[in-house]
Amino acid sequence: MLKQLAPFVDVSELRILGIDPGLASIGYGVIYKTTALDYGAITTPKTSSLPLRLQAIHLDILELVRLYAPEVVAIEYPFFGRNNTNQGLVLQALGVIRMALAEAGLTEHILLHQSTIKSAISSYDADKKDIQAAVQSIFNLPTLPYPDDAADGIAIAYAAQCGHRSNIR
Repeated sequence: MLKQLAPFVDVSELRILGIDPGLASIGYGVIYKTTALDYGAITTPKTSSLPLRLQAIHLDILELVRLYAPEVVAIEYPFFGRNNTNQGLVLQALGVIRMALAEAGLTEHILLHQSTIKSAISSYDADKKDIQAAVQSIFNLPTLPYPDDAADGIAIAYAAQCGHRSNIR
């Protein structure tokens, strides 16, 4: 059974991988202290079958872990409105992401609500551009992180670094 880090664990001195789950685009950011080591998005072609897209996500997550050896992983836990037709697909991708992380030995995941992430990086009513600008400023990036899913990945890692936790199990 996977467990979360205890709320009092200080992760500010650790390499953190932040993940914004999805099926078409998975944003990620790797941070260490005040440095964004890498960020980007894993994308899967809509023309590929679901099993092949999930397999690609699995392999890409394993590669990220191999390249950056994160000590902590923070993941945005998706929230869906009533009529969201993508929720099943996103949750399947989230399951594959968490499975790949566990396979790589990272079994403790910090799960964060979107509102927690926004409040750590900017404000509760922040939009995608606000998040990008805040991430650029905090990490002294020369340009806005692109795509916006990548900025979300960095913001998720930063929220975890700041000590934010959600009551998700």
